[in-house]
Amino acid sequence: MSTQDPMTRYAKCADTEQLKQAEKLIEEEPDNLSLVEWVAFLHYTNQNFKRAIELFSKLVKVDSKNEGHLYYLANSLYKTSQLAMARMYWRKVISTNPDGKFADKSRGLLKQFVADPTAA
Repeated sequence: MSTQDPMTRYAKCADTEQLKQAEKLIEEEPDNLSLVEWVAFLHYTNQNFKRAIELFSKLVKVDSKNEGHLYYLANSLYKTSQLAMARMYWRKVISTNPDGKFADKSRGLLKQFVADPTAA
């Protein structure tokens, strides 16, 4: 998988029909991790965070060191008001690659919540 920020590759949001087609492809090829990743980002960009969580969780189970998957799982959890879980995954991002771009973003988000504990 590319080192490019995955969101750059999936910046265009799919419409409802495209999401349905993508879900059909996952039903046909549930072990195609590139496809699962693509559909996870489609859901994330379309703010379908519940489904994004399901798919990013699957990806993290396969590769618990992929900082992009961990980061977007954390963000999706945050967007569904699961702040404690989001914090846990942002911390995993940092421990996975402390000098990485996703670690910097995660540190910033964690600091935001320490500065404002009511943010959720």
